[in-house]
Amino acid sequence: MSFEGKAVIVTGGGSGMGKASALSFAERGANVLVADISGDSAEKTVEEITAAGGKAYAHTFDLRDRDQVVGMIAAGVEQLGGLDVLANVGAISANQSVEEMTLEFWENMQTTNLRGNMLGMQAAIPHLRERNGSIVNVASGAAFYAVPGLAAYSASKAGLIAMGRVLAQENAPYIRVNAVLPGPTKSAMSDGVKSTAAVAAKRAAVGQTIGRWLDPSEIADVVVWVSSDAARAVNGALFRVDGGHHML
Repeated sequence: MSFEGKAVIVTGGGSGMGKASALSFAERGANVLVADISGDSAEKTVEEITAAGGKAYAHTFDLRDRDQVVGMIAAGVEQLGGLDVLANVGAISANQSVEEMTLEFWENMQTTNLRGNMLGMQAAIPHLRERNGSIVNVASGAAFYAVPGLAAYSASKAGLIAMGRVLAQENAPYIRVNAVLPGPTKSAMSDGVKSTAAVAAKRAAVGQTIGRWLDPSEIADVVVWVSSDAARAVNGALFRVDGGHHML
């Protein structure tokens, strides 16, 4: 899969699945805007890309801020000379039961994971349409299975899936929009989710499938593939990358 000369924006590119995706796109020849709320993390990803001979730029932004999201897309288009792929990987996760949930907690989750990605896609559409581009939304298997404490997170990811499928219909045949649904994956975000008996039991169940947590690079492999010409006939699709976790 070659992305030689292609322009790619990866949100959440400073760590985890976002970083793995940015590195993988760059390895295949793409020019990448690495966008993250942590400027230092984004810069470190860029340093790795440039050290390997690739071309990348770092951009600091907050998914919760409309102007920053729109500005991130504009900066990417300007620095990259256009846009071929938008990979929405940036997100937050935390637990809080519905009974105890505060409005602030709920709104922060939806504003970051759902509204922020909507604004990014909205701003990117005109540029992607010019090049028959692609959007990949990294959602979560949690959109389909219940984990106590993750109601707000699951709702935000289910919303992202639904919105992406509508977007695929609205912009066909000029822009492909697909979703990748990771299962339990090693990352700073998953490490930060408060452990409860229910969450611990769900994580332990990974041993009943492929027997291990996934590596971010394994998610990135699918993000990159579905963005490539090899997947040119794929649109509005959901890809579970969870080692069979959804079968439990």
